[in-house]
Amino acid sequence: MMKIDNKKLYAAMATNGLTGAALSQKTGVSRNVVTKILKGGHTCRADVIGKICGALNIEPKELIE
Repeated sequence: MMKIDNKKLYAAMATNGLTGAALSQKTGVSRNVVTKILKGGHTCRADVIGKICGALNIEPKELIE
């Protein structure tokens, strides 16, 4: 389990013009999980981080704290 830096995630989402709901839809990750990540303090499995990074066209190291 790894922790995503929610500020970096917000910045990447803004760059890609995505909302939390749009990110959820694009990745297949539930809105509940996306919301928890965006609030901060939520750890994620590697596959979830991979889906998010794929949708945002970034490398995982750019999001992990």
